[in-house]
Amino acid sequence: MTKNFVLMSEQEKSSEESSEFVKSVKERYESLNTNEKFKEQFKDINFKILLNPTDRDYAALITVDKGIVYVEGIKNTPKEKISKEVLGWDSYMKTTRQTFKEIGDGTLSSRNIRKIVLTRKIKVKGLKHLASFNKMSVLRRGE
Repeated sequence: MTKNFVLMSEQEKSSEESSEFVKSVKERYESLNTNEKFKEQFKDINFKILLNPTDRDYAALITVDKGIVYVEGIKNTPKEKISKEVLGWDSYMKTTRQTFKEIGDGTLSSRNIRKIVLTRKIKVKGLKHLASFNKMSVLRRGE
């Protein structure tokens, strides 16, 4: 799998670097690159997940490429900039920053997440890879 890069202006790059959401996702999930269980479980897997917080200016594109995790910030406006056609993501999740935090921290159960999805407070596409994302979260927390 080749990593797709989005060309950003210097102004966009400096804004992306200061994005609290992207930094948080990067710290949490790129730490899996040193997790042997993760490397073993994901050694033959490739996918991209876009996490798009409705209350932030940048989305986080998580790329898993044969046991290696990359996270990059993508300005989420205009909407076309984060489309599947442009970024090549396999799964997509859109909700508030707080809900992403609760999912990442494990404070929301799978049942609670399903309820929130049904009420359309979380918009999702590509459920298959979101299950892999859940596995990544569990490994990250050491459960």
